[in-house]
Amino acid sequence: MSIEKAKKLMEKMPEVELDKDDLKRLALDILYDIEGKSAQHARAKIEALRLLSEFVIDKKKTEDDFGDAQILELLAGGKK
Repeated sequence: MSIEKAKKLMEKMPEVELDKDDLKRLALDILYDIEGKSAQHARAKIEALRLLSEFVIDKKKTEDDFGDAQILELLAGGKK
């Protein structure tokens, strides 16, 4: 799921206020909490990784000096 698809989905949900940090937290929770090995579990993890990678790619486009430490900080919610 792309960031844009996630935003469109959130817009359809009544009275839900989520931002990028909420999406990052949700994706990280999916990665940590899903323990099954079925195709559905794997698909959910892949989509969560895709979403997180989009956050990193978007940030790299705007910052030249963006390494591993900055990626971890971004995913932890320290930078917006």
